[in-house]
Amino acid sequence: MKNQNTETVKTVIAKNYNRINNTVDVASIMNCNYETLREKFPKDTGITIRQYLFDVRCRYVKHYLKTTDWKLYRIAKTTGFKDEKHLGRVFQKIVGMSPDNYRNNLK
Repeated sequence: MKNQNTETVKTVIAKNYNRINNTVDVASIMNCNYETLREKFPKDTGITIRQYLFDVRCRYVKHYLKTTDWKLYRIAKTTGFKDEKHLGRVFQKIVGMSPDNYRNNLK
């Protein structure tokens, strides 16, 4: 995969972050081979497609935590997480604090 395809993956995720469940979904949208994406994206970026997807989702979660008073279940649904528990686990791992603590620190 060339660097152009890596940028295409990033674009596909940016446009579909709340509907994509895994690398297979990205490959399907791009109409390309799953194994190729799975192997090449980390070589180009240093992270897996799944990690990149969660990073993008967490950026949107931060946005919603800053700009709305939505409950976590609504933010989870809007950003493509299974539920608020899944959002919380991923957010904690990536951001280093729970979504509630993140929101409270904004006040």
